[in-house]
Amino acid sequence: MAAGARVKVLPTPLVAQLRGDDEAWIPTSTCLATAIDAPTATPCVLGDVHATTTVVAYGDSSADQWALDVAALGTADRFRVVVYVRAACPVGAVTVEVAGQHVDPGCAAFRTAVLADVAAMRPAPGLVVTSELRLSNYLTATGGSVTDASWSSGLTTTLDALEHDGLAVVELHGVPVEHFDPGSCLSAYPSDVQRCSTSPKASDPGRYDAATRAGTLAAHAGSVDLAPLFCTSTACPDVADDELTHAGDNHVDEAYASPLTAALGELLGCVTTQRLANRAAAAKVLAALDGASPSASFRRACASLKT
Repeated sequence: MAAGARVKVLPTPLVAQLRGDDEAWIPTSTCLATAIDAPTATPCVLGDVHATTTVVAYGDSSADQWALDVAALGTADRFRVVVYVRAACPVGAVTVEVAGQHVDPGCAAFRTAVLADVAAMRPAPGLVVTSELRLSNYLTATGGSVTDASWSSGLTTTLDALEHDGLAVVELHGVPVEHFDPGSCLSAYPSDVQRCSTSPKASDPGRYDAATRAGTLAAHAGSVDLAPLFCTSTACPDVADDELTHAGDNHVDEAYASPLTAALGELLGCVTTQRLANRAAAAKVLAALDGASPSASFRRACASLKT
C-alpha cells in the first residue's frame, strides 16, 4: 500500500474506468450476479466443486465482492465454496431499511434459510466466512437510527447460531468507507489524486465497523480486519498498484480485489491466533490458508488481529 499512497497522478488507463466506477465491484460470475437479487436463498458453488471440504461464504454485497477471492483460494487449496449473498441484507438478526425505501420483506427469511441450509450440510462446512456492511443510511423499521448495540447484538445472535451447530465462523470487516465518491473526486483532481484519499480515522464513519467487530468478538468468532489491504498508517488512497481501490464509496473494485487473494488467505489463516469457537472444526481449512511460509508483512498483520 505504500506505493499506492505515493501516487500523485491518475494513471491514464483508469480515466475511462471512472465513468462506470459504481458498478466495478460486481463479480464476473453469472451465478453471483443473479443470486444477490434472487427472491430466495440461491447458493453458488465455486472453488474446487468436487472437493469434500466445504467453506461457506455468506453475507450482503460486502461478501459478494470477496466471493471470487474465496473461490480462488478454494481452487488452490482444494475446498468447495458455497456462497449465499443478498443485497442490503445484514448477516445479523436486525431489521433495517435503506432510507427512502422499505424493509426488505425477504431478508429475514433469507437469513433463516441460509442458517438451515448450512446446518444441514454433510459433511459440515470446515469454515463459514461472513461479511456485512452497516450503511450510514440504514434505519430501523420505524425510521429510527440503528444503534451500535442492536447492530452488534444482532450479529452476535447469527454467529452464535452458526457456532451452536459446531461451526467455526470468521467475519470479514474493515474495508474503508471513502470520504469522497472516488469517481467524482478523481475526475475532479486527476493530477492530485491524494486529495481524494481518506484518513484511517475517517474511514469508519460513526464507528460502524467497530460495532461489527464488537458483535463478532462477543460471539468468539474470528475477526479479520481488512483495512491493512487498503490503508497505510496515514491514508486510505483511492488508487493503489495502478488500480482503483473502490467502486463507489464502500465497495471494492474487483480489479483491485482479485490480486489480493493470497493476502486474504493469509489473513483468514491468522485467526488461528485468536480465541475462535469450534477451532478444531476449521483446523484443516485454516492450515491450508495459513500456508507453509506466510509473508513477514502478513505475520505482522496477524499479530494485530489477535484478540
